[in-house]
Amino acid sequence: MNGLVFGGYVPGDSILHRLDPRIKMGASLALMMAPFATHTWRGYAILSGFLILLAALSRISPSAFLRTLRTVLWIGAF
Repeated sequence: MNGLVFGGYVPGDSILHRLDPRIKMGASLALMMAPFATHTWRGYAILSGFLILLAALSRISPSAFLRTLRTVLWIGAF
């Protein structure tokens, strides 16, 4: 997992890995649009909790998730 790239595929056998690709594409699109539709701190907290839940369901390591999240936050700061 050392070479984990933001948005890159991580092989695995979790429930999220077994989902139909069309569902994953639609969910990805919805998750990309969700921050723009959210206008409250409560909404951001719910969205963050949902992303943490998805990371747990995908069974990636917390350190890999945080490294990827750091990249996203760095891009989002600008």
